[in-house]
Amino acid sequence: CEKLSGVSVKIFDSCERAKEKTAKLDVSIMARLVATTAPVAAAFDRFAEELIELSDVEANAIDMVDHGNAKIMVDLLQTDVKAKAARILAKICQNTYGKRSQAIARAGAIEPLVALLNDGALDFEIVSNAAFALGNIVRTAELAEAAGEAGAIAPLVALLAGFTEHSEAAEIAAFALNTIAYNGSEAWNDCIVAAGAIQSLMVLLAAGGTEAHDAAEHALAVLVNLSFGSDERADAIVASGSIAPIVALLAGGTESRHEFLAARLLFNLATDGQVRGQCSRRSEARSEAIVAAGAVDPLVALLARGLDDDAASEAADALGMLAS
Repeated sequence: CEKLSGVSVKIFDSCERAKEKTAKLDVSIMARLVATTAPVAAAFDRFAEELIELSDVEANAIDMVDHGNAKIMVDLLQTDVKAKAARILAKICQNTYGKRSQAIARAGAIEPLVALLNDGALDFEIVSNAAFALGNIVRTAELAEAAGEAGAIAPLVALLAGFTEHSEAAEIAAFALNTIAYNGSEAWNDCIVAAGAIQSLMVLLAAGGTEAHDAAEHALAVLVNLSFGSDERADAIVASGSIAPIVALLAGGTESRHEFLAARLLFNLATDGQVRGQCSRRSEARSEAIVAAGAVDPLVALLARGLDDDAASEAADALGMLAS
């Protein structure tokens, strides 16, 4: 694809991408028309598919943000072309790899994205794109706080609960929740648990086979972050019956991150009174539950990879905590 210039987007024929068409979408015109929704929406709708393809390229996605298009996309989230706007914004967020998260947030993206999550009349593709964009935006404590304040947690947890019918939407919701859990405060992690996320995350773990591989990985990552720094949240995870499926994921294969995340989660659960950045004594009750679930043998098996392997290193830490 052609790289975007500063003031225009070059449009390519859908069949002959190498052939440049004479028509151009002038970004400055869109910017001037942004106050009048209908003309902008009509212009956008005409070129949306080409913009979707262009936004797959990192340099183009960055240019779209740097030349004011993020604000246009955010405004279009509240129009009849919201589905395509959410899709493009999700791609821009994905392909800028967090480099423009602050700029997209400053364009006012968080609240309308959360509004899409809360709109029960929308189809799951729109909601999934909104969740994916949000998950890619909230990469700082400040932005995670803003997402929580805007009410993102409840609808994301609700998406998790629909895994059986809409597995992709649930997987994306787990991704977005993990971003909030990792970057957000302890209070927001408590809110994620209070909203009922753990039971839904357990469904994703239990479906951790080939087809749900990524969903299980995201679910493990959320649980790792929820279990870190709170005995109450760790107790809630154990009480949900999570240890057996976590142990089962310790044998996910050498290319899987499941073992790494599962071993780290078991370490967190085995630790009593853990504070971020510190290790403490073990939790007797949770450690006994982990041992009883058969975790020791698969953890020991991971050690054979050598401590240069991330999963083996996490397994060693978990075994050390269980034996302490």
